[in-house]
Amino acid sequence: MAAPPPSHVHTTLAVPLLRSTAASLFAMAQLPLILKKLASFAEEAGVKGWTPAAARTVEERLNAVLQRHHGSGESSAPALGPVAPVAGVLEAVINALPTEKRFPALDLWRVLLLDSAAATHYVTVAPKVLPAWLDAAFAPGAAPAATPPAVRLMLLRAVRAPQAAHL
Repeated sequence: MAAPPPSHVHTTLAVPLLRSTAASLFAMAQLPLILKKLASFAEEAGVKGWTPAAARTVEERLNAVLQRHHGSGESSAPALGPVAPVAGVLEAVINALPTEKRFPALDLWRVLLLDSAAATHYVTVAPKVLPAWLDAAFAPGAAPAATPPAVRLMLLRAVRAPQAAHL
């Protein structure tokens, strides 16, 4: 059996803002509003991967994840199914959107990480996704205006979340 990966420095930092907000999630009632905002950004940017069918797939998966997270239990929450279609849609949208418009997609992606299958996907199948987004947001010499604080904070929340400790 392989040894667990070493812990990352970010898991030992004492950053109260990140610690208090890493696990804070939006309520299920907010999901349609976030999806609507993301749809407008995707349409404005001409993102090809964001279709009504893709939006439904993302919404169904995230609703199930949120039901499990907010305590409605495994038995009453719908089955999750494969993670790759949802992960692929969110990655495509995040990569296609201008940096300043990524916030809603990153928030949805952060919720997706609550799903153990999704967290495993990002460790085994797509381990370079989060580091690439972090590099783009925090590249040395990058102009602060190029990556708005909300986008940086969302990435840091994703990294700081307990389920992302092994990413």
